Amino acid sequence: MDLAGIWKVRMPDGSLYEAKFPGTLDTNGIGEKDKERLDNRLTRKHTFEGAAGLLRTIRIGELEQDKRSFFEVERARCLSLKCDGRECPEMGKGTLSTPYVFEVTDCVKKASLEGKEELELEVISDNSYPGLPQLGILTSSAATDETQTNWNGMLGFLRIRQKKQVFIDDVCLYPRGEFVDAHLVMDAGEDYTGELFLSCEAFDGEKTCRVSLRKGERKTFEIKEMSLKKDVKRWDEEEGNLYQVRIGGKNLEEKNVWFGVRDFGVSQRMRLTINKREFFLRGEANCAVFPETGYAPMEEERWTKILKTYASYGVNCMRFHSWCPPEAAFAAADRLGMMMQPELSHWDYQNAFGTEESYDYYKKELTQILRELANHPSFVMLSFGNELWSEEIGEERKEELLDYARKLDSTRLYAGSSNGHYGQWGTDVKSDFYTSHNYKEFFLRGAGANMEGHINQAYPNTRTNFDEGVRKIQEEGKPVFGFEVGQFEVLPEFDEIEKFQGVTQPVNYEMMRENAKERGELENWKEWVEATGEIALLGYREEIESVLRTEGMSGLSLLGLQDFPGQGTALVGMIDSHLDPKPHAFARPERFRAFFSPVVPLVLLDKYTYWNTEKLTAEILLANYGKSALRTAISWQIFRGSDQVVEGCFRETEYENQGLRKVGKIEQDLCLFEKAEQLRLVVTAGDYQNEYPIWVYPELERIAGMEREETYEFTDLQGTNIRIASVLDEDVKQYLRDGGIVYLEPKPLAENLPSSIGGQFTTDFWSVGTFPDQEGGMGMIIRTEHPIFRNFPTENHTNWQWWQMTCGRPLILPKQIKPILTVADSGKRLKHMGLLFEAKVGNGTVMVSGMELRFALQYPETRTLFHNILCYLGSQECHPSQELSVEELQKLVRNKEKESDIPVKK
Repeated sequence: MDLAGIWKVRMPDGSLYEAKFPGTLDTNGIGEKDKERLDNRLTRKHTFEGAAGLLRTIRIGELEQDKRSFFEVERARCLSLKCDGRECPEMGKGTLSTPYVFEVTDCVKKASLEGKEELELEVISDNSYPGLPQLGILTSSAATDETQTNWNGMLGFLRIRQKKQVFIDDVCLYPRGEFVDAHLVMDAGEDYTGELFLSCEAFDGEKTCRVSLRKGERKTFEIKEMSLKKDVKRWDEEEGNLYQVRIGGKNLEEKNVWFGVRDFGVSQRMRLTINKREFFLRGEANCAVFPETGYAPMEEERWTKILKTYASYGVNCMRFHSWCPPEAAFAAADRLGMMMQPELSHWDYQNAFGTEESYDYYKKELTQILRELANHPSFVMLSFGNELWSEEIGEERKEELLDYARKLDSTRLYAGSSNGHYGQWGTDVKSDFYTSHNYKEFFLRGAGANMEGHINQAYPNTRTNFDEGVRKIQEEGKPVFGFEVGQFEVLPEFDEIEKFQGVTQPVNYEMMRENAKERGELENWKEWVEATGEIALLGYREEIESVLRTEGMSGLSLLGLQDFPGQGTALVGMIDSHLDPKPHAFARPERFRAFFSPVVPLVLLDKYTYWNTEKLTAEILLANYGKSALRTAISWQIFRGSDQVVEGCFRETEYENQGLRKVGKIEQDLCLFEKAEQLRLVVTAGDYQNEYPIWVYPELERIAGMEREETYEFTDLQGTNIRIASVLDEDVKQYLRDGGIVYLEPKPLAENLPSSIGGQFTTDFWSVGTFPDQEGGMGMIIRTEHPIFRNFPTENHTNWQWWQMTCGRPLILPKQIKPILTVADSGKRLKHMGLLFEAKVGNGTVMVSGMELRFALQYPETRTLFHNILCYLGSQECHPSQELSVEELQKLVRNKEKESDIPVKK
């Protein structure tokens, strides 16, 4: 009996509403209106936390009296049930992640005997979680208002289901190698003895099992080591091979379930394996962001579309951050060949498993997830929650639960936490795998919240890896994969605001748009979004390739491809919060998939920038984590735009899968490139291709004395006198008043540039709302039409050749100044900033830099740009129209430079 439709809702104050279920109070417009204008997350239009009564009647005559009756709700919060005011028992199945089932047989019989035509159901739905670990639940993605919302209601199937007096309730199939075990749970309303049969195309013949139960008994029967056929098709990534199993017996309703044959484990080399083959985990963290409904879809069709979107970017494993999606998600993943890693509804960063109520609830949730999802081959791993912190008693209980989970189901891998203790404690003895952003003092990501990591701290190359830390982890017997890798913020795409038509309002987006409008930035906003997206894509690529270059690492899990509209508004994705790819070139799936695939050609470069007197020397590797060896002749080409300039090819070779394979070396003189150029180094291996930008510059003589700290005169080739200064002292001011030309570049210290922020190469990490100590830089928007770039190839956004320059300090500028190098700020702050600008001051001209060019002339890119600037300042083209007063300039640059220095980053 389908109970979808109109119900009544009784609120704690006695008010009564009509509502449609499946649904939530939010989708029915019930609850208090959110009065705050929240700038850190989406705003719920209606909100309610507590116990609500959900009521309706059912007609008894529509039920068969000789059968048992069960009230079932696929997904809810805390539920209890009364039938005609009488408490009904829950069968112990219901959790935040699994269906609630109440037996109402006795209530139906009693009402029928009393001659009633109708039975009143009153469901008490409570999203305050009485008696449960509230901190762990309310901070988890299962219930936080930061994403899914702490909704109250009933979702998915909503029904009375009738069964015979004796029925087969659960069927769990566990494939292991060439065999499969079956666990069958039967429930008897009367005595029963008989023989069960199990039939499946994958089995080597039909299997039988003798069973006997007494009335009122619920019993598990096991059939061990049923042989599989030799030619059985294995479930694998991108291969949704499934088999249907029929289970029945005399006077029993036949039950049909689907399952897949696969093995998931760990190799001797401490790497994750599927079907005994080492693979590269290309994961994504899903945080239950569904802004239109405030809850996860319950339909397989919707999940198929979602998972296909992720797969288009190269994802082969979905991690569900502190929540477990509905069974429809796993059914879709089964058919697509997408691996799944759910978690308990648990984010307790203080005292995980430290109380009895926490231990009891999460043991129940763990048990029911493993039973309900047992037959889904896509379900390969499970963690007990996100970033759990536990003390001694909690650690003991966690170890007990890990042993318990393996006893229930050893066909999956388990971990006590994702990023447990933030990696500070390292591995634990009982977990099957390790996933964290660091291992003790060893960082396992390229970038982090405080701009730590090689992407922001080391001169760019394509050799960096995490070998040292990974070896330590593997020595402790654990496979390891990266945790929440990426988190590079992108400026908001304001067109998405119109998509919000459901239960949440994008007030945080609207406030950022209002801020941008007030500051006059909307006109060029899309260009800014595109520029920040390109540098974010660059960061994601370097993170992924760093892991690919780490021989022992099993992969990584991203955070993330989808925008996260909470936690300060962390818009870090290639796809928006509605799971649509963003309408920009940086977000095209094929660009991401080029380096996030089972097979990726890799080039090891010492650097990206070269003099044309140098030789390009590089090694080529093939990361082959496909299902078979790849026989091919790997080639490489250097392109100028779309024109091929140089090429090379290695002999045809068979490259084994399951790891990194050496291909060969490139040695190429660069003397044929006579002018400054940005080139593309392209490597092709069969159907797989990867490319790297390189920059070549004609070698320039180092101008003697350029690194001097004091002010001095420089005469360019045209005979123009340019004063190069690091302080704005009286001499420099007077020089400007007299019509002189000044290049003003202090050492990039806060003391020297009082109106500035710290420099960084990448965009913000996650959000400045969550990590407010971040400086807020979001990469550069470059005026490529400016004359200084005629012999300095650049796009309009930051790329690797700008790394050294971004180590400086962006200046916070007066509004009338249009920088040559604009530095974007976070969407919440939007300070007007630049690393380089020119202006008229008095009768003179000043070019102000926060880039540290003079003190980093060992690099081709810095010396070339500095040379171009000086040439421009001495040319007839140097006539800036924007003006700056001496007083305004004094607010930007000190009149006396601080003597201390910072080292140039090598």
